[in-house]
Amino acid sequence: MSASVVPYSERFPLGRCFFNPAIDYLFLGGAFSLVLVGLLVAFSAVGTANDYYKLLLMSALINHAHFAASTVRLYSKKQNFIDMPFITMGLPLLTLGLTVAAVYWPGSLGRWIESVYLTWSPFHYAAQTFGISMIYLFRSGVALSERGRRLLWWSCMLPFATECIRVIGSRSGLGLIIPPELVKSDPFLEQIHASILLTFQIMTFLVPAALFFLHWRKEGRSLPLIVPVLLVTNGIWWVGFGYIEAFFMATVAHSVQYILLAAVYKHKEKGQEARVPGHPEIGPGFFKDTMIFYGVCLALGYLLFDLWPYAFLFLNLGYGEAVLIVVAIINIHHFFVDGFIWKAPRRSKS
Repeated sequence: MSASVVPYSERFPLGRCFFNPAIDYLFLGGAFSLVLVGLLVAFSAVGTANDYYKLLLMSALINHAHFAASTVRLYSKKQNFIDMPFITMGLPLLTLGLTVAAVYWPGSLGRWIESVYLTWSPFHYAAQTFGISMIYLFRSGVALSERGRRLLWWSCMLPFATECIRVIGSRSGLGLIIPPELVKSDPFLEQIHASILLTFQIMTFLVPAALFFLHWRKEGRSLPLIVPVLLVTNGIWWVGFGYIEAFFMATVAHSVQYILLAAVYKHKEKGQEARVPGHPEIGPGFFKDTMIFYGVCLALGYLLFDLWPYAFLFLNLGYGEAVLIVVAIINIHHFFVDGFIWKAPRRSKS
């Protein structure tokens, strides 16, 4: 059947959603972050400091629970102690020891850990974009060729590469190996840097468009539309805004994605059967399970982010340094755990 006679809904499929298109596209697809942009612009233009702090509180309620969610999922399955003994038992001890050492030596080890965290974060968001895209492709019965899968991977990684190039002269990305004076002291090198950065910024949106076009030409229909939404929103975070704004938006949107997906899979792992037509993941106890899961994650997040740094006061160590290092360590631990408990489905054509 030619593409011209294929129904519109099949040529531009929404993909098989977890909830419904509105919820999936807004929150799992990352479009919610664009709403967040509007809120930030409105607060910066007419809002008060109190309004801005309310927005930060909202992000804290989401972010803290998000980082704790990976740990809750890890330890809620007994099999993980057998399958991942280092991650479940060795990594926490290593993390604790590294945190204490970093607080003792904040100017050397602590600074290095913070640089790793700042560099790894954009990669983590890019990797999650790839993982969620693969989940939706798999759920929607779309099999990419090996070339298509590689193109999708690079489409997701380009915002991370762009950020690494942009932050030359900082404590992350290529700034870790290229001294700022090397670029800023020479107008010609500054121009080269700007040109390379612009090239990667353009590629961040051109490569996903190429992936979309190639799949259309080969299959006569588009990828599930939530995939380009994921790619574009991740690109907008890191290309359209400065590092601080991008970091804030990416963290909040990524956290919403993560909590929702983790809640769905946690519910499935509990053994709920399909009782809602078209939504086998969502059984009658989903809302209750999600609220319990979120409550546990929020409590653990409060313990880790807000209470843990106070423990260093008993060791006569600096509280300010402890807060910064604890945040970096929690993020890095989360990145490690995520790499083991989430596996993107690989369904490719030979």
